[in-house]
Amino acid sequence: DDAEHLQVRLHSVLLNDKAASIGEKCGELKLNTFGAEITAVRRGKTRIPFSPETQLEAGDVVVVRGNAAAIELAEAYLLKH
Repeated sequence: DDAEHLQVRLHSVLLNDKAASIGEKCGELKLNTFGAEITAVRRGKTRIPFSPETQLEAGDVVVVRGNAAAIELAEAYLLKH
């Protein structure tokens, strides 16, 4: 259904120890080019304050907001770029 595909949603992406975005800063990722944005970062059980300068670590959970296509592209980028 096209309407559901365009609906904005939140999606959590776990950065495993092989994720390409480990060590990068949130502001360097430019997920907005996919129509997505980071809304939160959890480290362990704690939601950490994040800014463009926040450096991502293995085990972080990055919460991304966007439509289904944007989230799919953003997740692939976070894990494999």
